[in-house]
Amino acid sequence: MPEQPVKRPRGLSFRGIVLMQPLDLIIGTLVLLFFLGSALFSGGNIVHSLQGGVLIMLVMFTVGGSI
Repeated sequence: MPEQPVKRPRGLSFRGIVLMQPLDLIIGTLVLLFFLGSALFSGGNIVHSLQGGVLIMLVMFTVGGSI
């Protein structure tokens, strides 16, 4: 019987553990757009809103990595 090829996971992986998938990048972009749009709509600070969006993505990344 021929050996089956090893199926590699899609996305950024480390030792077989998937750290980031393409969907994570799409969701991260949507988070940043939401925070930026909220700052522009309400007259808030754009830099602080982008920092908050990046921190939210960092929390999402660490929660996803721990699962």
